Amino acid sequence: MLVASLLPALQIAYSDVSPRWSYPDFYYTFSELYGDYKLEVIMLDTVILSGASATKEGVTLTGDKYELEDQAKADSQVEWLEATLAASDADQIIVAGHYPVWSICEHGPTATLVRAVKPLLEKYKVAVYLSGHDHCAEFIQDGDDNVSYHGIGSANFNEKSTVHKKSIPKESLKFHAGSEDTGGFGRILLKGDTGGMIVEHYDGDGTLKYTAPEVATRTTKSQEEAKK
Repeated sequence: MLVASLLPALQIAYSDVSPRWSYPDFYYTFSELYGDYKLEVIMLDTVILSGASATKEGVTLTGDKYELEDQAKADSQVEWLEATLAASDADQIIVAGHYPVWSICEHGPTATLVRAVKPLLEKYKVAVYLSGHDHCAEFIQDGDDNVSYHGIGSANFNEKSTVHKKSIPKESLKFHAGSEDTGGFGRILLKGDTGGMIVEHYDGDGTLKYTAPEVATRTTKSQEEAKK
């Protein structure tokens, strides 16, 4: 547990050692241009937000039982997240964190993220939330125009568990893969002509398993909402 708690600080420090390694802080943001469009990626530290996923004795916890260590630090990160989202002029926003917001797999949804982060993702029209932690590939969307939650934590193996299938909104699970021994990964496609974003799920040998529907830009979403 002590080594695990030191890892983020060591990884940040390594940014000063390797020119190939960029980990500027516990949570941070960066932007990229594609065509005439702009993508902003916001990286969260979900351990600060939610606490450890195991007890000091090493007992694994599910996402509704994580033990938050410092409420003030968690609140500060949530405030930073909202300020960053409110100030963003990006056409697409990806928010990423180790813990999932929604998940049907072994650890399940993360209660603190559902409560504190999910409303902000919806309010500021975030396109995609990316997570790991659970060793499965999954796509969850609780509403046609809502945030797309993609679990891509199956790099070295896929966990077959679907124990938390009833812990997510009804009919929100669009894709799940937890039976391949080869693991898996995700790929994000950004379309320079339309500004759209597409997330693909692959298994470990490179076979395409699922392609999520294209996500429109934040401006397009706002225009469509205004017509309703």
